[in-house]
Amino acid sequence: MRKKIQINIDVVPTNNWNESLDFIKDKKCDIISSISPSYDRMSYLNFTKPILTLPIVVTTQKDKPFLRDISLLKNEKIAILKGHFIAEYIKDYFPYLKTVEVASMNQGLYLVEQGEVYGYIDNALVLSSTIQKEFSNSLKIGFRFDILDELSIGTRNDEPILNDIFSRLVDALDETKKQEFLNNWTIITEQVGWFSLKEIIVLVIFTTTIFGGLIFYQRKLKILNKKLKKLYLTDKLTGLYNRFKIDKELSLQKDNIDRNDSYSCGLILIDIDYFKSINDTLGHLVGDCILKDISKLLKNNLRKTDIIGRWGGEEFLIILPFTSKDIAKKVAENLRVLIEENNFSYKMNRKITISIGVTEFSKSKSVEDTLLLVDNLLYKAKENGRNRVEES
Repeated sequence: MRKKIQINIDVVPTNNWNESLDFIKDKKCDIISSISPSYDRMSYLNFTKPILTLPIVVTTQKDKPFLRDISLLKNEKIAILKGHFIAEYIKDYFPYLKTVEVASMNQGLYLVEQGEVYGYIDNALVLSSTIQKEFSNSLKIGFRFDILDELSIGTRNDEPILNDIFSRLVDALDETKKQEFLNNWTIITEQVGWFSLKEIIVLVIFTTTIFGGLIFYQRKLKILNKKLKKLYLTDKLTGLYNRFKIDKELSLQKDNIDRNDSYSCGLILIDIDYFKSINDTLGHLVGDCILKDISKLLKNNLRKTDIIGRWGGEEFLIILPFTSKDIAKKVAENLRVLIEENNFSYKMNRKITISIGVTEFSKSKSVEDTLLLVDNLLYKAKENGRNRVEES
């Protein structure tokens, strides 16, 4: 990349990963070359698209059983690299795990080897490589999470032009170049002497079999990675985007607003009226079915470019790129009428309706301020009788 942009890039040495994060936060450096996006990091970094997408796994001692459910480790200690994005994920989705922060991956693997912690969490590539080189007799991969390590290039967010430059460079990378990155972690050196004809034939058959298996595995892994990425970014019940994905999209749209004076983006926040009453009278199973039905109706009546996610219990957030507030209000009103007139097949004494707040992004407001505004508009719609649209 340095050769392509013909600009000198100086490497800033740090002692460990956490110090690297501190340096980029404090603007002591401008770029961090291999980092996964997270909600916390978005406050000080912009991210390119992923260069590599890798599974997150748990390393355990070789004699430990393979895990089918991470909840089996409820009373066990798990080591995590200090500053790793996975710490946020574990805290949100597996709060019962006892985590131990370590300064380096080698320290974490050493603690596993010594039995001081049950396992160490990181991405599969670096763990497999390090285990093969240094811990092959004692450690193994024992569990795989439903989350991926999307290794990207992070740039300081007060210099958006850097993100533009490196985003274009990443977009220009082909699979051959990405494979070179992988090979840096997985090089195996062999010393080969002279072979007899019989040995060569056996070697050719063996190699062909191995490569056939690798091609099959690679295709299967690609399919599984797509499924894992979908699980990582979507809400399990509704199939819509989850809050993590929506947070990323909100940041991207705000960047577009700040960079382009002619760009507009609408925002719609929806809440199902009296949903608690529905749960209390008809039960949570019926409530879940209503959530799924409304999610499907909303998604099927938006453009392909629109982005919809489940924002909270019975709330949905819709991002409308290239859309003014006036158009967003018309979209919201159409959705309101759609839900009101739909004949949901549940034994209810009243129709299901929704209340809606509508606004748009602006340069003068942060993402947080815009969300607060649309949330206040939603509650204004509720205070004014529900089943209505309020705009700023």
